[in-house]
Amino acid sequence: MNELVSPLRVTGIGSLPHRDPAAAVDFVETWSTEIPFWAQLPQRTADENMLTQMLMPLRDLLRPRRWGQLEIAPGALSEFRRRLRDERAELEKDTAAGFFAFESALQDGRFAEALALKGQLTGPITLARCLFYQGRAVVTLPDLPEELTEYVRRLGLWQAARLNAFGKPVWLFIDEPALALGPTPPDFFAGLKQLVATLRAAGIYTGIHCCATPAPVVLCGLQPDLISFDANAGLELFLASRPVREYIAAGGALGFGMIPTVKCLPAYTAAARFVRWLAALDQTLPRDALAQRSLWTTTCGLGLLDERTAREAFIQTRRLAQIVREFASFTPLPEPVG
Repeated sequence: MNELVSPLRVTGIGSLPHRDPAAAVDFVETWSTEIPFWAQLPQRTADENMLTQMLMPLRDLLRPRRWGQLEIAPGALSEFRRRLRDERAELEKDTAAGFFAFESALQDGRFAEALALKGQLTGPITLARCLFYQGRAVVTLPDLPEELTEYVRRLGLWQAARLNAFGKPVWLFIDEPALALGPTPPDFFAGLKQLVATLRAAGIYTGIHCCATPAPVVLCGLQPDLISFDANAGLELFLASRPVREYIAAGGALGFGMIPTVKCLPAYTAAARFVRWLAALDQTLPRDALAQRSLWTTTCGLGLLDERTAREAFIQTRRLAQIVREFASFTPLPEPVG
Protein backbone atom coordinates (compact mmCIF):
# COMPACT_ATOMS: atom_id res chain seq x y z
CA MET A 1 0.00 0.00 0.00
CA ASN A 2 2.75 2.47 0.84
CA GLU A 3 3.75 2.91 -2.78
CA LEU A 4 0.24 4.25 -3.42
CA VAL A 5 0.25 6.90 -0.70
CA SER A 6 3.95 7.80 -0.73
CA PRO A 7 5.60 10.03 -1.60
CA LEU A 8 2.57 12.17 -0.87
CA ARG A 9 -0.03 11.58 -3.52
CA VAL A 10 -2.90 13.97 -4.26
CA THR A 11 -6.52 13.01 -4.93
CA GLY A 12 -10.06 14.30 -4.47
CA ILE A 13 -12.81 13.28 -2.09
CA GLY A 14 -15.38 12.89 -4.87
CA SER A 15 -17.63 15.77 -5.83
CA LEU A 16 -16.85 18.47 -8.39
CA PRO A 17 -18.99 21.44 -9.53
CA HIS A 18 -18.91 20.60 -13.24
CA ARG A 19 -22.12 19.95 -15.16
CA ASP A 20 -20.31 18.38 -18.13
CA PRO A 21 -18.90 14.91 -17.24
CA ALA A 22 -16.21 15.18 -19.94
CA ALA A 23 -15.01 18.49 -18.50
CA ALA A 24 -14.86 16.86 -15.06
CA VAL A 25 -12.64 14.09 -16.46
CA ASP A 26 -10.36 16.72 -18.03
CA PHE A 27 -10.15 18.50 -14.68
CA VAL A 28 -9.21 15.31 -12.85
CA GLU A 29 -6.61 14.49 -15.50
CA THR A 30 -4.98 17.88 -14.90
CA TRP A 31 -5.07 18.12 -11.12
CA SER A 32 -5.21 14.56 -9.78
CA THR A 33 -2.82 12.68 -12.01
CA GLU A 34 -1.36 10.20 -9.49
CA ILE A 35 -4.64 8.86 -8.12
CA PRO A 36 -7.45 10.03 -10.42
CA PHE A 37 -11.03 9.67 -9.23
CA TRP A 38 -14.45 9.62 -10.80
CA ALA A 39 -16.42 12.76 -10.05
CA GLN A 40 -19.84 13.03 -8.45
CA LEU A 41 -21.62 15.95 -10.11
CA PRO A 42 -24.45 17.21 -7.86
CA GLN A 43 -24.98 20.39 -9.92
CA ARG A 44 -25.63 18.33 -13.05
CA THR A 45 -28.77 16.78 -11.55
CA ALA A 46 -30.23 16.60 -8.05
CA ASP A 47 -30.10 12.79 -8.19
CA GLU A 48 -26.29 12.87 -8.25
CA ASN A 49 -26.25 13.69 -4.53
CA MET A 50 -24.45 11.19 -2.30
CA LEU A 51 -27.65 9.50 -1.09
CA THR A 52 -29.85 9.16 -4.16
CA GLN A 53 -26.98 8.29 -6.50
CA MET A 54 -26.25 5.15 -4.51
CA LEU A 55 -29.90 4.09 -4.29
CA MET A 56 -31.08 4.61 -7.86
CA PRO A 57 -32.49 1.05 -8.26
CA LEU A 58 -34.93 2.04 -5.48
CA ARG A 59 -35.44 5.68 -6.48
CA ASP A 60 -39.16 5.35 -7.24
CA LEU A 61 -39.75 4.33 -3.61
CA LEU A 62 -38.03 7.40 -2.16
CA ARG A 63 -39.28 10.92 -1.50
CA PRO A 64 -37.35 14.08 -0.57
CA ARG A 65 -37.61 14.93 3.11
CA ARG A 66 -35.39 17.82 4.05
CA TRP A 67 -31.92 18.72 2.78
CA GLY A 68 -29.68 15.68 3.01
CA GLN A 69 -32.51 13.30 3.89
CA LEU A 70 -34.85 10.92 2.06
CA GLU A 71 -38.11 9.27 3.09
CA ILE A 72 -39.27 5.81 2.07
CA ALA A 73 -42.77 6.23 0.60
CA PRO A 74 -45.72 5.29 2.83
CA GLY A 75 -46.46 1.57 2.66
CA ALA A 76 -43.30 0.88 0.61
CA LEU A 77 -41.02 -0.47 3.34
CA SER A 78 -41.47 -4.16 2.47
CA GLU A 79 -40.88 -3.51 -1.23
CA PHE A 80 -37.88 -1.32 -0.39
CA ARG A 81 -36.34 -4.12 1.64
CA ARG A 82 -37.07 -6.74 -1.00
CA ARG A 83 -35.45 -4.69 -3.73
CA LEU A 84 -32.57 -3.74 -1.46
CA ARG A 85 -31.82 -7.46 -1.19
CA ASP A 86 -32.64 -8.51 -4.76
CA GLU A 87 -31.93 -5.63 -7.13
CA ARG A 88 -28.55 -5.39 -8.81
CA ALA A 89 -26.42 -2.87 -6.95
CA GLU A 90 -25.02 -0.65 -9.71
CA LEU A 91 -24.51 2.99 -10.54
CA GLU A 92 -26.64 4.31 -13.41
CA LYS A 93 -25.49 6.41 -16.36
CA ASP A 94 -28.10 9.13 -15.92
CA THR A 95 -27.21 9.80 -12.29
CA ALA A 96 -23.54 8.81 -12.08
CA ALA A 97 -22.37 10.36 -15.34
CA GLY A 98 -18.97 11.12 -13.84
CA PHE A 99 -18.28 7.42 -13.24
CA PHE A 100 -19.11 6.38 -16.78
CA ALA A 101 -17.21 9.32 -18.32
CA PHE A 102 -14.19 8.29 -16.22
CA GLU A 103 -14.56 4.69 -17.34
CA SER A 104 -14.80 5.77 -20.98
CA ALA A 105 -11.63 7.86 -20.61
CA LEU A 106 -9.82 4.84 -19.19
CA GLN A 107 -10.99 2.75 -22.13
CA ASP A 108 -9.49 5.40 -24.42
CA GLY A 109 -6.11 4.97 -22.76
CA ARG A 110 -6.14 8.09 -20.61
CA PHE A 111 -4.66 8.01 -17.09
CA ALA A 112 -2.05 5.52 -18.29
CA GLU A 113 0.50 6.91 -15.81
CA ALA A 114 -1.83 6.75 -12.81
CA LEU A 115 -0.61 4.72 -9.84
CA ALA A 116 -4.13 3.78 -8.80
CA LEU A 117 -7.77 4.60 -9.52
CA LYS A 118 -10.14 5.94 -6.88
CA GLY A 119 -13.85 5.48 -6.38
CA GLN A 120 -16.21 6.25 -3.51
CA LEU A 121 -19.35 4.97 -1.81
CA THR A 122 -21.80 6.46 0.63
CA GLY A 123 -21.46 4.33 3.73
CA PRO A 124 -24.27 2.31 5.32
CA ILE A 125 -24.32 4.29 8.57
CA THR A 126 -24.81 7.56 6.73
CA LEU A 127 -27.51 5.98 4.57
CA ALA A 128 -29.29 4.62 7.64
CA ARG A 129 -29.18 7.94 9.49
CA CYS A 130 -30.38 9.94 6.50
CA LEU A 131 -33.15 7.57 5.34
CA PHE A 132 -36.52 7.73 7.14
CA TYR A 133 -39.74 5.78 7.25
CA GLN A 134 -42.84 7.22 8.90
CA GLY A 135 -40.67 9.81 10.61
CA ARG A 136 -38.19 7.29 12.04
CA ALA A 137 -34.59 7.07 10.92
CA VAL A 138 -33.82 3.70 9.34
CA VAL A 139 -31.01 3.34 11.88
CA THR A 140 -33.71 2.55 14.48
CA LEU A 141 -35.46 -0.15 12.43
CA PRO A 142 -34.58 -3.83 13.02
CA ASP A 143 -32.51 -5.61 10.36
CA LEU A 144 -32.69 -2.82 7.78
CA PRO A 145 -29.24 -1.40 8.63
CA GLU A 146 -27.73 -4.84 7.96
CA GLU A 147 -29.53 -5.02 4.63
CA LEU A 148 -28.19 -1.57 3.70
CA THR A 149 -24.66 -2.70 4.59
CA GLU A 150 -25.00 -5.74 2.34
CA TYR A 151 -26.29 -3.54 -0.49
CA VAL A 152 -23.29 -1.19 -0.10
CA ARG A 153 -20.96 -4.20 -0.14
CA ARG A 154 -22.39 -5.34 -3.48
CA LEU A 155 -22.19 -1.83 -4.89
CA GLY A 156 -18.57 -1.53 -3.79
CA LEU A 157 -17.62 -4.84 -5.39
CA TRP A 158 -19.40 -3.84 -8.62
CA GLN A 159 -17.57 -0.52 -8.75
CA ALA A 160 -14.19 -2.06 -7.96
CA ALA A 161 -14.67 -4.76 -10.61
CA ARG A 162 -15.32 -2.10 -13.27
CA LEU A 163 -12.20 -0.15 -12.27
CA ASN A 164 -10.03 -3.25 -11.81
CA ALA A 165 -10.53 -3.99 -15.51
CA PHE A 166 -7.85 -1.39 -16.29
CA GLY A 167 -5.05 -3.21 -14.52
CA LYS A 168 -4.37 -0.71 -11.75
CA PRO A 169 -4.87 -0.89 -8.00
CA VAL A 170 -8.22 0.46 -6.84
CA TRP A 171 -8.87 2.74 -3.89
CA LEU A 172 -12.43 2.79 -2.62
CA PHE A 173 -13.36 5.40 -0.03
CA ILE A 174 -16.44 4.75 2.11
CA ASP A 175 -17.89 8.17 2.83
CA GLU A 176 -19.32 8.22 6.36
CA PRO A 177 -20.02 11.79 7.51
CA ALA A 178 -22.62 10.43 9.94
CA LEU A 179 -19.82 9.01 12.12
CA ALA A 180 -19.37 12.57 13.38
CA LEU A 181 -23.01 12.90 14.44
CA GLY A 182 -22.83 10.92 17.67
CA PRO A 183 -22.20 7.46 19.15
CA THR A 184 -22.29 4.58 16.70
CA PRO A 185 -24.48 1.63 17.77
CA PRO A 186 -22.31 -1.49 18.31
CA ASP A 187 -24.13 -3.53 15.66
CA PHE A 188 -23.57 -0.75 13.12
CA PHE A 189 -19.90 -0.59 13.97
CA ALA A 190 -19.57 -4.35 13.59
CA GLY A 191 -21.32 -4.26 10.22
CA LEU A 192 -19.17 -1.43 8.89
CA LYS A 193 -16.01 -3.11 10.15
CA GLN A 194 -17.00 -6.31 8.35
CA LEU A 195 -17.68 -4.29 5.20
CA VAL A 196 -14.17 -2.82 5.35
CA ALA A 197 -12.66 -6.26 5.94
CA THR A 198 -14.63 -7.76 3.04
CA LEU A 199 -13.52 -5.10 0.58
CA ARG A 200 -9.90 -5.41 1.71
CA ALA A 201 -10.07 -9.20 1.36
CA ALA A 202 -11.20 -8.67 -2.23
CA GLY A 203 -7.95 -6.80 -2.93
CA ILE A 204 -9.47 -3.31 -2.75
CA TYR A 205 -7.51 -0.62 -0.92
CA THR A 206 -10.19 0.67 1.41
CA GLY A 207 -10.42 4.09 3.00
CA ILE A 208 -12.93 5.61 5.40
CA HIS A 209 -13.72 9.28 4.91
CA CYS A 210 -15.35 11.34 7.62
CA CYS A 211 -15.75 15.08 7.41
CA ALA A 212 -16.53 17.52 10.26
CA THR A 213 -15.15 16.47 13.65
CA PRO A 214 -13.67 12.99 13.27
CA ALA A 215 -14.34 10.13 15.69
CA PRO A 216 -10.83 8.68 16.18
CA VAL A 217 -11.79 5.62 18.24
CA VAL A 218 -14.43 4.53 15.73
CA LEU A 219 -12.37 5.30 12.62
CA CYS A 220 -9.27 3.50 13.83
CA GLY A 221 -11.31 0.58 15.15
CA LEU A 222 -12.62 -0.05 11.63
CA GLN A 223 -9.03 -0.92 10.56
CA PRO A 224 -9.14 0.54 7.04
CA ASP A 225 -6.06 0.96 4.89
CA LEU A 226 -6.49 4.72 5.16
CA ILE A 227 -8.47 7.24 7.22
CA SER A 228 -9.41 10.37 5.30
CA PHE A 229 -10.75 13.40 7.14
CA ASP A 230 -11.22 17.14 6.68
CA ALA A 231 -8.15 18.01 8.71
CA ASN A 232 -8.83 21.72 8.43
CA ALA A 233 -11.20 21.07 11.35
CA GLY A 234 -9.89 19.11 14.31
CA LEU A 235 -6.36 18.29 13.10
CA GLU A 236 -4.66 18.74 16.45
CA LEU A 237 -7.18 16.74 18.48
CA PHE A 238 -7.19 13.97 15.92
CA LEU A 239 -3.40 13.54 15.81
CA ALA A 240 -3.20 13.75 19.61
CA SER A 241 -5.59 10.81 19.99
CA ARG A 242 -4.03 7.62 21.30
CA PRO A 243 -5.97 5.36 18.88
CA VAL A 244 -4.66 7.43 15.96
CA ARG A 245 -1.08 7.13 17.17
CA GLU A 246 -1.49 3.39 17.55
CA TYR A 247 -3.09 3.16 14.10
CA ILE A 248 -0.15 5.03 12.54
CA ALA A 249 2.39 2.95 14.47
CA ALA A 250 0.73 -0.20 13.11
CA GLY A 251 1.20 1.05 9.54
CA GLY A 252 -2.08 2.85 8.92
CA ALA A 253 -2.23 5.72 6.42
CA LEU A 254 -3.95 9.11 6.69
CA GLY A 255 -5.61 11.30 4.08
CA PHE A 256 -5.35 14.97 5.07
CA GLY A 257 -7.94 17.41 3.73
CA MET A 258 -6.17 20.57 4.84
CA ILE A 259 -7.45 23.17 2.36
CA PRO A 260 -10.87 24.53 3.42
CA THR A 261 -13.75 24.51 0.98
CA VAL A 262 -14.31 28.26 0.69
CA LYS A 263 -14.68 30.56 -2.31
CA CYS A 264 -11.78 32.91 -1.52
CA LEU A 265 -8.56 31.13 -0.59
CA PRO A 266 -5.60 33.37 0.34
CA ALA A 267 -2.37 32.79 -1.54
CA TYR A 268 -0.56 31.66 1.61
CA THR A 269 -3.08 28.91 2.43
CA ALA A 270 -0.79 25.97 1.57
CA ALA A 271 2.18 27.34 3.52
CA ALA A 272 0.00 28.18 6.51
CA ARG A 273 -1.54 24.71 6.54
CA PHE A 274 1.90 23.14 6.37
CA VAL A 275 3.03 25.10 9.43
CA ARG A 276 -0.10 23.97 11.25
CA TRP A 277 0.40 20.33 10.20
CA LEU A 278 4.00 20.39 11.37
CA ALA A 279 3.07 21.99 14.69
CA ALA A 280 0.53 19.23 15.33
CA LEU A 281 3.30 16.61 15.30
CA ASP A 282 5.54 15.83 18.26
CA GLN A 283 8.08 13.24 19.36
CA THR A 284 5.49 10.46 19.34
CA LEU A 285 4.52 11.07 15.70
CA PRO A 286 7.67 10.76 13.56
CA ARG A 287 7.38 13.37 10.82
CA ASP A 288 9.01 11.42 8.00
CA ALA A 289 7.21 8.16 8.78
CA LEU A 290 3.85 9.93 8.82
CA ALA A 291 4.65 11.83 5.63
CA GLN A 292 5.41 8.58 3.86
CA ARG A 293 1.95 7.25 4.74
CA SER A 294 -0.02 10.38 3.90
CA LEU A 295 -2.40 11.22 1.10
CA TRP A 296 -3.35 14.84 0.45
CA THR A 297 -6.88 15.64 -0.59
CA THR A 298 -9.24 18.51 -1.07
CA THR A 299 -12.02 18.79 1.50
CA CYS A 300 -15.71 17.95 1.19
CA GLY A 301 -18.25 20.04 -0.65
CA LEU A 302 -16.43 21.21 -3.78
CA GLY A 303 -19.37 20.00 -5.84
CA LEU A 304 -21.57 22.69 -4.29
CA LEU A 305 -19.31 25.62 -5.24
CA ASP A 306 -17.89 26.61 -8.66
CA GLU A 307 -15.19 25.40 -11.03
CA ARG A 308 -12.80 28.26 -10.25
CA THR A 309 -12.96 27.42 -6.54
CA ALA A 310 -12.37 23.74 -7.24
CA ARG A 311 -9.33 24.57 -9.35
CA GLU A 312 -7.86 26.80 -6.63
CA ALA A 313 -8.48 24.13 -3.99
CA PHE A 314 -6.49 21.60 -6.01
CA ILE A 315 -3.73 24.13 -6.72
CA GLN A 316 -3.36 24.76 -2.99
CA THR A 317 -3.52 21.05 -2.16
CA ARG A 318 -0.75 20.30 -4.64
CA ARG A 319 1.31 23.16 -3.27
CA LEU A 320 0.91 21.78 0.23
CA ALA A 321 1.99 18.32 -0.92
CA GLN A 322 4.98 19.91 -2.66
CA ILE A 323 6.04 21.74 0.52
CA VAL A 324 5.85 18.55 2.56
CA ARG A 325 7.77 16.64 -0.14
CA GLU A 326 10.58 19.17 -0.11
CA PHE A 327 10.66 19.30 3.66
CA ALA A 328 10.84 15.52 3.87
CA SER A 329 13.34 15.30 0.98
CA PHE A 330 11.04 13.57 -1.49
CA THR A 331 11.00 13.92 -5.26
CA PRO A 332 9.07 17.03 -6.40
CA LEU A 333 5.59 16.72 -7.84
CA PRO A 334 5.37 17.24 -11.60
CA GLU A 335 3.75 20.54 -12.52
CA PRO A 336 0.31 20.04 -14.08
CA VAL A 337 -0.39 21.49 -17.48
CA GLY A 338 -3.48 23.70 -17.52
